Amino acid sequence: MGAHWHVATGLVGYGPDGSDGYGTATDMPTLADLIAEECQRSAGAETDGAEGLAESGDFEGAWKTHKRSDALATMAHNFDNRRADAPIYVGRSDLWHDTIRRMAQEAHLRDVSDNSRLYVWECTDVECEHLADLESAA
Repeated sequence: MGAHWHVATGLVGYGPDGSDGYGTATDMPTLADLIAEECQRSAGAETDGAEGLAESGDFEGAWKTHKRSDALATMAHNFDNRRADAPIYVGRSDLWHDTIRRMAQEAHLRDVSDNSRLYVWECTDVECEHLADLESAA
């Protein structure tokens, strides 16, 4: 298997933590699902954080955190594969795949919290251990 994609979160400035593996996709719909899941998970955590900040009286911090949560939730919706049923994509899966690829490139290095970042990258290593893990799970 050739080129594939990885999705992970990690600390800003340190990169993704691969100790528990990376999300690995060999096709665009799977890549979209992986990114959407990371964004949904991060949006939920940010919403919880915003509520905590508001309860402690840090309303400015709560507002900024809530705005980031909303942006992440929107990004998750943008990667939803149900968008492939939109009239612009019907009968044109190639256009939907190109859209996923473009959005994935834009999502790379997206902050998902004050100290965490979303990492999305294409990997061309045919010996990639994460790809081997994916193949053995199939």
